[in-house]
Amino acid sequence: MEKIMKEMLAQIVLLLLGFQSVAQNESKILLQDVEQAIQLGLKNNADINLIRLQKMKANYQLQLSTASKLPVIMATFSGQASLQLATTPLPGEIFGQPGKSIDAQFGKKYNYNTGLGLQWNILDFQANKNIEVARLNAEIPESQKEGLQQQVTTLITQYYYTAVISKKAIKIASQDLQVLDSVIVLTKDKFNKGLIDQMSFNQVLLNKLNVENTKNSSEKLLASSLSHLRLLCGVSQNTSLEVAELTPTSISFPKVLKADADLKVLQVQYDLSLRKLAFEKSAHFPKISLNAYTGKQQYRDDFGIAFQQKSWTDYSFVGIAINVPIFMGTTLRTKVKIAKTESLLAQQTLKDAIDKSLNKDQQLFDEWQYHSTAQVLAYQSFVISKENSELMYKKFEQGLVSLDVYQISFDNYLKAEMSYLNSLISLYSSFATIKSRIQ
Repeated sequence: MEKIMKEMLAQIVLLLLGFQSVAQNESKILLQDVEQAIQLGLKNNADINLIRLQKMKANYQLQLSTASKLPVIMATFSGQASLQLATTPLPGEIFGQPGKSIDAQFGKKYNYNTGLGLQWNILDFQANKNIEVARLNAEIPESQKEGLQQQVTTLITQYYYTAVISKKAIKIASQDLQVLDSVIVLTKDKFNKGLIDQMSFNQVLLNKLNVENTKNSSEKLLASSLSHLRLLCGVSQNTSLEVAELTPTSISFPKVLKADADLKVLQVQYDLSLRKLAFEKSAHFPKISLNAYTGKQQYRDDFGIAFQQKSWTDYSFVGIAINVPIFMGTTLRTKVKIAKTESLLAQQTLKDAIDKSLNKDQQLFDEWQYHSTAQVLAYQSFVISKENSELMYKKFEQGLVSLDVYQISFDNYLKAEMSYLNSLISLYSSFATIKSRIQ
């Protein structure tokens, strides 16, 4: 009996530990406001983190380009076996045979060299321009990161407020259904008494089905918005994500908008095109390089190698090379023309983008003004229509008005409700773009 109790106790402990493990794996995040959602997204968004790696790669490439300016020092060892020594004709006078030409061979069959070699490009215009290109390439990921941060901020703001407004729509629809349940009870009683016909009663039922369908659509929109938020904010599937209730806030258009980050990317690309043009032109400039070597050498008639100091002789040299391009066909000229055309294209693209950005800023302001006014009017209409519907229901309940009159009042309320919710969506969609551009 004691053994069975111990086994049961062990199973209970394991079960409790399992529940604790599940509870730890399933956490919950409640987004109280849009700022919290944005900060979470900027920290955990997968695409932004990927750009950080691209920036790291570009910095390594810059280091690689910079390293090309440094001298290269190498330790070398080489051996050579001459299968046939070179033959050189010499005047016979050297050997006491005037008037003849004597074929002579010089050197040893085996020779070895060991020492230190140095190669250094003292003056290389193309290498200098290539470093400038690499430096601008390293700036591209950072400018792309700023653009992506603006995009992520816009999307998070849109989906956050869509979720919040959908949640508000669900709450309003639930309240409407409670009212309709009361109307159905009252209408059914009048229908049973023969005070209203079947068509009028069916219309009340249709109203409830329409509200239920609207609520179902809002629930789907809420789930979809939370799904997009989860992806943008880098929240795992094991974490429950929720948004707070929509609270009335005063939103004003900022006096100064931050520059569109896409312009910075285009500016860097234009600067990069200028550097590439300079790189292609620098191929016409001279190049000066230095070669040096110091070491030992050993010559032998037989195969083998000796390590005694006296078996080796000193050998060293210093050389300088100056290469000046004179004619290399039309390749270099064509490359310069291509780079110049790409620079003009980048310049025109940047100019067009700046003009569009200025027009876009004005359009943002105009849309904001319109949606702000429309939202205020829609909310006032919603409040008045709801009040009228409630008053009309009381009259209908007292038998002072017919069902048709109440239906008209309730239909007007539903239209005002839909207009109000749509105005909120439009207002915060406009605000989402502005939010990413606030200084």
